[in-house]
Amino acid sequence: MKYLYVLKDPFTKKIRYVGATKNPKQRFYQHIKDAKKIKKTKKTKKQKWILSLLEKGLEPLIDIIKKIEEDVNAREEEENLVIKHITTVYNLHMPGKGSLSVEAFKKDKKKWQQHNQKCKK
Repeated sequence: MKYLYVLKDPFTKKIRYVGATKNPKQRFYQHIKDAKKIKKTKKTKKQKWILSLLEKGLEPLIDIIKKIEEDVNAREEEENLVIKHITTVYNLHMPGKGSLSVEAFKKDKKKWQQHNQKCKK
């Protein structure tokens, strides 16, 4: 079983990250730990956002959207939620699409059309 969850900005309530995990509490604290980690590489937008909240004494809000029995369904629902909030999320990759980045998806009009047709069914 997996849990579909979102991280929200405590000020704006905008969804900034979409994920699926077996253990939401552990995964939430992993996001915090990853943001605090000293890295040799550039921090992601999500990590910078979480750090900016921590500097203000705040954390992201986590909302469990739903429990999902099958991993395949979890990936599909996670991807649909990323697409629904694609203008505000800091996810780097599309769930279940291998290395397709969210930024590449945003730029690909054909993929948008396919998704919109799928959602109409």
